[in-house]
Amino acid sequence: MKNIFIVFVILTSFYSASAQVIFSGNQTVNSQILANGAIIKSGSIVVFNGTFTITQGGRIFIEQNAFLSIENATLQGANWQGIIMQSLTISNMYTCGSTGVSVKNSTIKDALIGIINVDLSQPKQDLDYAGGMVHIENSIF
Repeated sequence: MKNIFIVFVILTSFYSASAQVIFSGNQTVNSQILANGAIIKSGSIVVFNGTFTITQGGRIFIEQNAFLSIENATLQGANWQGIIMQSLTISNMYTCGSTGVSVKNSTIKDALIGIINVDLSQPKQDLDYAGGMVHIENSIF
């Protein structure tokens, strides 16, 4: 019976580890624990205010054509991955909207990478997939 209980606990922990908070539409979010991170859906503009704690290994993923504004906020957590923007091609960046992040009067700490701009659909990263905007003002990483 003891072995069955241990297996149940492991399966429950594994299942819950994949859950991320999903933000869509235009909204302002105040202090929150982001278990395993968050996804900012395409077409959304999301503003973070306050303190956000991301669990170990979690990340904040910004889909193409989504924008995250971090204002007067602290993002923290033990060894979380950081903010990942899904890139646009440079030629599409000006015609298809924009993917971006703005950080003002804020602190991003304990992340393995602060902000990175990548195109996850490309097996090899090249300069053609460098589209996306990052604005940082009066902030600490």
